[in-house]
Amino acid sequence: MHRQFLTATSRIFVLAALTLIISCCFAPANAETKSTDNEWKIQIDLPAEQIFDMAVTEIIPTGLIYLPESLSITGSAANPDIILSGANDGNSALTIIWKFGDIDNSNNEDVDIRFHVAVANVDRNQEGTILSAGKATLNWKDSQGNPHVSSDESRTIRVIEPDLALERSFSPSSGWSGDEIACTLKISHTAASTAPAYDVDLRDALPAGLEYVPGSAEIVRGPAGSGLSGSDGPAWSIPELDGSWSGEQKVELSYMARIADHLPGQDNLTCRAELYWTSTSGENPQERSYTRSSQAAVRLDPPAPQLQIGLTDSPDPLAPGGRLNYTISYANQGGPAEDTRIEASWDPSLIFLSANPAPDQGSENAWSLGSLPGNNSGSIQVSLQAPADAAEGLVLSASALISAAASPAARASATTTIEARPSRLFIEKRASDEIISPGGALNYTITFGNNGESPASNVSITDIVDKSLVFQEDSCTPAPSRIWSEGDGTHLFWNSTALSAGSLAPGEGGSISFSAQLPADPAHPDFDWVYNRYKIDSDHSSGAFQSLQTAVVHSLFVRKKSDREMYMRGETVNYTITYGNELAIEAREARLTDTLPDVEFLEAHPEPSFNNGSVLVWSLGTLPPNSTGTIQLYARINQTHRDIIFQGRQSVSGEGYMQMHQDLSTAREPKTLINHVRIDALFEDRPDWDASSATIGLLDSLGTEVKLRGHGSGSYAREEETLLKTNNSTISLSTSLSARYRPSSFSLPGGREIGYSSKWHDSTQSKNRITDASTLESYRYASRLDRNSTLLLDKNGSTLESETSFEGAGHIGLFKGSPPTSINTSFSARKPAFESSQAYLGSFTVYTKFDEYGKSAAEDRSVSGTGYASSDQRVSDRQRSYEHGAGLLSVEDTLQTASNYLSKDINASYSPQRFRYTPEFEVNLSGKWSEGMWSRSGSCPADGSNSSGGSNPASFIGEEFSELDFLQKSTEAIGLNEMKTEAEFQGRARFTAQYINQSPNGSEELDLYDEYLGRYSLSRHVQIGGVASFDEPHLSLSKEGRMEPAGGTFVYYTITVKNDGNRALGPVYIQDLFPPGTEYVRSSLRPSQISAASCQWTLISLGIGQSSSIDLVLNSSDEEAGLINRVLASGSYDGEYVKAENYSALQFGWLECCPSELLAAKTARVDASDPILIHYRISLRNRESYAMALTIKDELPEGISFVNSTTSPAEHTGSLLTWNIAKLGPGEVQNIDYLARAHRSGIFTAPTHIEAWSNDGSRILSADISAQVYVPGDVPPQAGSDWQPPTCFDLNCTTMGGAENWIPCVSCSAAQTAEMMIDDEEFMEYEPPE
Repeated sequence: MHRQFLTATSRIFVLAALTLIISCCFAPANAETKSTDNEWKIQIDLPAEQIFDMAVTEIIPTGLIYLPESLSITGSAANPDIILSGANDGNSALTIIWKFGDIDNSNNEDVDIRFHVAVANVDRNQEGTILSAGKATLNWKDSQGNPHVSSDESRTIRVIEPDLALERSFSPSSGWSGDEIACTLKISHTAASTAPAYDVDLRDALPAGLEYVPGSAEIVRGPAGSGLSGSDGPAWSIPELDGSWSGEQKVELSYMARIADHLPGQDNLTCRAELYWTSTSGENPQERSYTRSSQAAVRLDPPAPQLQIGLTDSPDPLAPGGRLNYTISYANQGGPAEDTRIEASWDPSLIFLSANPAPDQGSENAWSLGSLPGNNSGSIQVSLQAPADAAEGLVLSASALISAAASPAARASATTTIEARPSRLFIEKRASDEIISPGGALNYTITFGNNGESPASNVSITDIVDKSLVFQEDSCTPAPSRIWSEGDGTHLFWNSTALSAGSLAPGEGGSISFSAQLPADPAHPDFDWVYNRYKIDSDHSSGAFQSLQTAVVHSLFVRKKSDREMYMRGETVNYTITYGNELAIEAREARLTDTLPDVEFLEAHPEPSFNNGSVLVWSLGTLPPNSTGTIQLYARINQTHRDIIFQGRQSVSGEGYMQMHQDLSTAREPKTLINHVRIDALFEDRPDWDASSATIGLLDSLGTEVKLRGHGSGSYAREEETLLKTNNSTISLSTSLSARYRPSSFSLPGGREIGYSSKWHDSTQSKNRITDASTLESYRYASRLDRNSTLLLDKNGSTLESETSFEGAGHIGLFKGSPPTSINTSFSARKPAFESSQAYLGSFTVYTKFDEYGKSAAEDRSVSGTGYASSDQRVSDRQRSYEHGAGLLSVEDTLQTASNYLSKDINASYSPQRFRYTPEFEVNLSGKWSEGMWSRSGSCPADGSNSSGGSNPASFIGEEFSELDFLQKSTEAIGLNEMKTEAEFQGRARFTAQYINQSPNGSEELDLYDEYLGRYSLSRHVQIGGVASFDEPHLSLSKEGRMEPAGGTFVYYTITVKNDGNRALGPVYIQDLFPPGTEYVRSSLRPSQISAASCQWTLISLGIGQSSSIDLVLNSSDEEAGLINRVLASGSYDGEYVKAENYSALQFGWLECCPSELLAAKTARVDASDPILIHYRISLRNRESYAMALTIKDELPEGISFVNSTTSPAEHTGSLLTWNIAKLGPGEVQNIDYLARAHRSGIFTAPTHIEAWSNDGSRILSADISAQVYVPGDVPPQAGSDWQPPTCFDLNCTTMGGAENWIPCVSCSAAQTAEMMIDDEEFMEYEPPE
């Protein structure tokens, strides 16, 4: 508070009369006086003599306050006693007495009393109030004691006060969200104001919905010293506002305000300004404070609603089977909207997962928002899942619509492109041991990497160490980014920074190592296993936990495992039982008991002490301290189980509404077999035991399955035949279908009616869990659908042949992986052998033939139609063919994984398309055509970038067409290293060819890149890296076999055919002739022909340097004889054929010595015209009554190189030549002539090793022969050798390189070499072709 003094002047004259002089004029309460004399003065003029008992009395009238601190007395008496009588608060008069007593005034000095009074801030003091005059009285005595009295009065006082007016205005006076309003405030004195106003403050309070524009407040007009008093809102201060600011002269203040985006529910925005001022300046407890307020409203004038909506997708591109997230962002930038609603639509192939906020009840794609205020916004999150077999390049369309009453609707759309999995992460974990003892430690190694074709971002790994183990943090490399404990154990987490895997490129990876210890106490844990769980994640994938278990050893232990986890019924299982004594004392009376599941015991090493067929017992006796042992156990899985056969045939036709649901499955129990083993023993008469088990999975129990779904309204006709047999996991399905869409309605009782209007949906999905293959044919939103298809699944493979003509949305997915190798396989880093995904939208006719068998797959496809099409076919990570776009399409292609053969004929032209899924949902399809094909070998990247990651040769051949208006093209990929193309196109084309070979001796690189933009015709033929071993067409054929151990009847063969000639071959036929007593079980490639005695396979093509392997399994019923398995191959080129043959010989036991059965000889001579050329002949005669199969291995000495031969070698590696004769008939003679070149002079000895097998497997013979020749030069001449081999060949002849130490058996000594007739003259005249 501030206060102002009221001053007066009084003069008292002795000898005349006392004069009280008050020379002031009163301002309003606590206001400033106008008097130039600031004091209340009492002047006393005394005579120049002695004064006695002098006193001065002052009466301060009611309404005034005496201010004692202002008192000042001068003159002859300056220190009187002061007496105040009454309250000094302005509510009543105050009497002041100054008692001076006796005064010596001989010097004739006047007494001057001065002080201040203030107008009191009391109710009675109002504007215009007249305050009474003050009165001063002087009393004194002279020296004779005579009293003297005199008095005087001041003038009356009129109270004055300031009074201010406040005005305000808005420009404009109304508005809406986002509008800015100019606010003006004016201050002035009213007509009743009689005094200045001090400490003037003005603040304007803005309501919710009206926002002050920072920095906009200003003083348009005002007195000096005025200023802003706040930065966060409109506020001003004025120290003094005198009376001149009145009438038209007003203080003017202004600021800007903005109407907020989000408005409260009211019609107007009311501002309230508060004006404060006081009657005096500065701090004064008696000053009076004043306030005045003013309020006014900005009228809200809402515009029409302005609805906005946006739709974004993430991620884009999207992997098949990936999660697609849509964000619907909506806003109202205008006035309030009523009955607001959002509806979204997306590709029908997407599966709804969730939405936040949840959609309307009973809906997946509609949200009722109700009232949406102006300048309000929000968002909706929708999660969907794409089909796992979505085609590469498929464009998924979505749209969102927002609408409200009396408001235009708004729409947004988004498209998402399907792209193959951006990355394919794998993770593996190994422990340093399969068992752990108390006090022991395990060293874990985690290996991870990216086997995909695109980088994986933000890769992380989570590992959970078993709660029974103690994690050794200092052993971990790299260190985890986070470690925490939960109930299941110690959790370790490595983020991408810890793994240095912010972006893990294809082919890159890393490893993690750490240790964990099993506490020594307790020494006998009550658990048998410790488990370690781990997984890998990235931005593109979320991995599943895998588990690694380690057995915990007590004192006595036993563990059992099989050589693999998955088997077919009838196969032999090799179990390994490990047992031992971990204590430092011996275990007595040890006994091991094994309980077999549904298997047939074959044999065990060592043999059990007891065997009843299902329970085996080994009496182990005493186990020494810290000892271990093993038992090998062989058992055959029984094939006995009940066969279920189902056959069905149906035919239906009609019109109306139809819904179909069929499920077929051949899966059966049990899917696993558990083999239990237990060991018992005594430690110092204290019994102890341990137990274990081994679980194997039954592949054929996984079975096959088919799911059929369909519905629609209109006309419908379907014929179907079904066969299901659990014995061979067979499901056969033949379907003929014709459907046309029309709305249908039906009358119900009571005059009611029900209507259906659903376009046709028809899908057939199959899964062969034994071979890891699947097919999917799905047709949706079809107004027309005609389909004929045949589907066959069994334990060896799957076939699908289908021809479909439709108008709608079609999808075909084909998949061939690897048969499961683990019972609980949840994730595999291995790439599928084959993937095909096709999507069509429009009017198309599609023919598909898919055949998967064993490890291989083949596909034939023919497509024609108009609309949008997308297709992506991949052979592991080695080959790819794709196309996608809108317009006219005609394409035919063929693919075979066994030979890496791809061919495609395509004719495509672009034109924008439209497709209406439903009456409410239509999509525009406008993507130009893209097409491509590539093959790669080694570690060459699929993008053709120059970054081979290894030392082996790598190649890449690729072509990519994009932005195509039209394309006519024929391409053939013959293996991985050759591609032929004829094309005419308008658009963009890129061609890449790359070869990288890095070795310690240097590196070879080839990198070609061509790009065309415009209209072109071209012919292209690229061949890379196919190295020919022969300068002529040639096939090499090899065959290896192995038998099941312990009396198992399955025989496993691997046939490998290689094109090591100088021409690509195709087709290539391979024929295998079964040994007597065997039957076909399965193979890795489906035979093109099969009989009881043989089977034949067909490879479409085999490029130069390319090889292909076929795995064959036979079942042998003859346990006494050996197995001679012959294989033949022939390959075509330009109407000609090149052939090869080989065999595999397996025996059950050693044969006894036999009589002479085969005569052989080898000769050599120098060419007469060119002495550095050497002619060799190997002659062979079968002396028995049965046919033989032979292998001849000839080793050229150092300094000699092979040129050519009349019979092409099956194999030529360095100096070793190998010929295979699959059949040498009884009495038949066969000569092998070959030509070699000498690189120096000297004597050269060329040894030959021969092995001969009877075709029925009952005999096996071997021997060595050689020939010596002299090449002229510095060494003295020596004639060519006429050495003849011994006439007996048997098992004793096993050493190559000479026969000096070979001794024939006695029974063979009578044989005569004369039986072998060799026409040397004929040989001398023969000249092999150069």
